[in-house]
Amino acid sequence: MKRTAGYLGLILSLCVPLLAIGQDLRHYQLVTQMSDNVAQAIKGKEKKWKLTNTEPIGRTTTQHWRSGAQKVELTISVFNSEEEASRTLVSNGTFAVALAEELKGFGGNEARVIDYPHFSWVGVRMGTTLVEARGPGNDLALTKRFARHALQELEKN
Repeated sequence: MKRTAGYLGLILSLCVPLLAIGQDLRHYQLVTQMSDNVAQAIKGKEKKWKLTNTEPIGRTTTQHWRSGAQKVELTISVFNSEEEASRTLVSNGTFAVALAEELKGFGGNEARVIDYPHFSWVGVRMGTTLVEARGPGNDLALTKRFARHALQELEKN
Protein backbone atom coordinates (compact mmCIF):
# COMPACT_ATOMS: atom_id res chain seq x y z
CA MET A 1 0.00 0.00 0.00
CA LYS A 2 2.81 2.40 0.89
CA ARG A 3 4.54 1.55 -2.37
CA THR A 4 1.38 2.35 -4.39
CA ALA A 5 0.95 5.66 -2.60
CA GLY A 6 4.60 6.44 -3.27
CA TYR A 7 4.22 5.71 -6.98
CA LEU A 8 1.06 7.78 -7.14
CA GLY A 9 2.86 10.69 -5.46
CA LEU A 10 5.76 10.36 -7.89
CA ILE A 11 3.44 10.33 -10.90
CA LEU A 12 1.56 13.39 -9.65
CA SER A 13 4.77 15.28 -8.91
CA LEU A 14 5.92 14.63 -12.49
CA CYS A 15 2.57 15.46 -14.15
CA VAL A 16 1.67 18.71 -12.37
CA PRO A 17 4.64 20.65 -13.83
CA LEU A 18 3.70 19.37 -17.29
CA LEU A 19 0.19 20.76 -16.83
CA ALA A 20 1.66 24.13 -15.87
CA ILE A 21 3.94 24.07 -18.92
CA GLY A 22 0.93 23.24 -21.10
CA GLN A 23 -0.99 26.19 -19.62
CA ASP A 24 1.97 28.52 -20.24
CA LEU A 25 2.30 27.26 -23.81
CA ARG A 26 -1.40 27.90 -24.42
CA HIS A 27 -1.04 31.45 -23.03
CA TYR A 28 2.08 32.03 -25.15
CA GLN A 29 0.32 30.90 -28.32
CA LEU A 30 -2.77 32.98 -27.51
CA VAL A 31 -0.87 36.19 -26.72
CA THR A 32 1.36 35.75 -29.78
CA GLN A 33 -1.67 35.45 -32.05
CA MET A 34 -3.34 38.44 -30.37
CA SER A 35 -0.16 40.49 -30.77
CA ASP A 36 0.14 39.61 -34.46
CA ASN A 37 -3.50 40.61 -35.07
CA VAL A 38 -3.07 43.90 -33.20
CA ALA A 39 0.15 44.70 -35.08
CA GLN A 40 -1.56 44.13 -38.44
CA ALA A 41 -4.51 46.32 -37.41
CA ILE A 42 -2.24 49.14 -36.25
CA LYS A 43 -0.14 48.96 -39.43
CA GLY A 44 -3.35 49.41 -41.41
CA LYS A 45 -4.52 52.40 -39.35
CA GLU A 46 -1.25 54.17 -38.47
CA LYS A 47 0.58 54.48 -41.80
CA LYS A 48 3.34 56.74 -40.41
CA TRP A 49 4.17 54.34 -37.58
CA LYS A 50 6.61 51.43 -37.82
CA LEU A 51 6.78 48.39 -35.58
CA THR A 52 10.45 48.39 -34.60
CA ASN A 53 10.53 45.41 -32.23
CA THR A 54 8.31 42.72 -30.73
CA GLU A 55 9.31 40.95 -27.50
CA PRO A 56 7.32 37.82 -26.64
CA ILE A 57 8.02 36.66 -23.08
CA GLY A 58 5.79 33.92 -21.70
CA ARG A 59 2.23 35.18 -21.53
CA THR A 60 3.18 38.76 -22.45
CA THR A 61 4.16 40.40 -25.72
CA THR A 62 5.54 43.93 -25.95
CA GLN A 63 5.51 45.89 -29.20
CA HIS A 64 7.70 48.95 -29.79
CA TRP A 65 6.30 51.48 -32.27
CA ARG A 66 8.05 54.54 -33.68
CA SER A 67 7.21 57.51 -35.88
CA GLY A 68 10.07 59.99 -36.18
CA ALA A 69 11.07 60.89 -32.62
CA GLN A 70 7.80 59.65 -31.08
CA LYS A 71 7.66 56.22 -29.46
CA VAL A 72 4.83 54.09 -28.11
CA GLU A 73 5.14 50.79 -26.28
CA LEU A 74 2.18 48.41 -26.35
CA THR A 75 2.02 45.38 -24.05
CA ILE A 76 -0.53 42.57 -24.25
CA SER A 77 -0.76 39.99 -21.45
CA VAL A 78 -3.01 37.00 -20.82
CA PHE A 79 -3.76 35.85 -17.25
CA ASN A 80 -5.33 32.79 -15.65
CA SER A 81 -8.24 34.77 -14.21
CA GLU A 82 -9.99 38.12 -14.47
CA GLU A 83 -9.03 38.83 -10.86
CA GLU A 84 -5.33 38.34 -11.62
CA ALA A 85 -5.59 40.61 -14.66
CA SER A 86 -7.41 43.27 -12.60
CA ARG A 87 -4.81 43.15 -9.80
CA THR A 88 -2.04 43.52 -12.37
CA LEU A 89 -3.80 46.49 -13.98
CA VAL A 90 -3.92 48.29 -10.64
CA SER A 91 -0.36 47.28 -9.73
CA ASN A 92 1.11 48.31 -13.10
CA GLY A 93 -0.69 51.64 -12.84
CA THR A 94 1.29 52.54 -9.73
CA PHE A 95 4.51 54.44 -10.38
CA ALA A 96 6.74 56.24 -7.90
CA VAL A 97 5.72 59.58 -9.40
CA ALA A 98 2.08 58.98 -10.36
CA LEU A 99 -0.96 56.82 -9.65
CA ALA A 100 -3.42 55.71 -12.29
CA GLU A 101 -6.96 57.01 -12.23
CA GLU A 102 -10.06 55.26 -13.50
CA LEU A 103 -10.71 55.93 -17.18
CA LYS A 104 -14.48 55.90 -17.63
CA GLY A 105 -16.11 55.06 -20.94
CA PHE A 106 -12.95 53.83 -22.64
CA GLY A 107 -14.07 50.23 -23.18
CA GLY A 108 -13.13 46.83 -21.88
CA ASN A 109 -14.10 45.72 -18.38
CA GLU A 110 -11.98 48.37 -16.67
CA ALA A 111 -9.48 51.00 -17.74
CA ARG A 112 -6.97 53.23 -15.95
CA VAL A 113 -4.88 56.20 -17.09
CA ILE A 114 -1.85 58.24 -16.09
CA ASP A 115 -1.19 61.62 -17.69
CA TYR A 116 2.17 62.80 -16.37
CA PRO A 117 4.53 65.39 -17.89
CA HIS A 118 7.20 62.76 -18.66
CA PHE A 119 5.01 59.86 -19.84
CA SER A 120 1.45 58.73 -20.39
CA TRP A 121 0.03 55.29 -19.66
CA VAL A 122 -3.28 53.61 -20.43
CA GLY A 123 -4.18 50.17 -19.12
CA VAL A 124 -7.31 48.30 -20.21
CA ARG A 125 -8.55 44.92 -19.02
CA MET A 126 -10.87 42.83 -21.14
CA GLY A 127 -11.64 39.54 -19.41
CA THR A 128 -8.32 37.85 -18.67
CA THR A 129 -6.43 40.02 -21.19
CA LEU A 130 -4.61 43.20 -20.22
CA VAL A 131 -3.48 45.85 -22.73
CA GLU A 132 -1.06 48.59 -21.64
CA ALA A 133 0.12 51.49 -23.78
CA ARG A 134 2.98 53.79 -22.74
CA GLY A 135 3.65 56.97 -24.67
CA PRO A 136 5.02 60.48 -24.41
CA GLY A 137 3.88 62.68 -21.56
CA ASN A 138 2.84 65.46 -23.86
CA ASP A 139 0.45 63.32 -25.91
CA LEU A 140 -2.09 61.29 -23.92
CA ALA A 141 -4.35 61.20 -27.00
CA LEU A 142 -1.68 59.21 -28.87
CA THR A 143 -1.32 56.70 -26.04
CA LYS A 144 -5.10 56.30 -25.84
CA ARG A 145 -5.28 55.83 -29.60
CA PHE A 146 -2.85 52.89 -29.55
CA ALA A 147 -4.62 51.30 -26.56
CA ARG A 148 -7.95 51.71 -28.38
CA HIS A 149 -6.56 50.10 -31.57
CA ALA A 150 -5.49 47.07 -29.55
CA LEU A 151 -8.79 46.91 -27.66
CA GLN A 152 -10.84 47.11 -30.87
CA GLU A 153 -8.85 44.27 -32.42
CA LEU A 154 -9.18 42.09 -29.32
CA GLU A 155 -12.94 42.72 -29.17
CA LYS A 156 -13.26 41.13 -32.64
CA ASN A 157 -12.08 37.77 -31.32
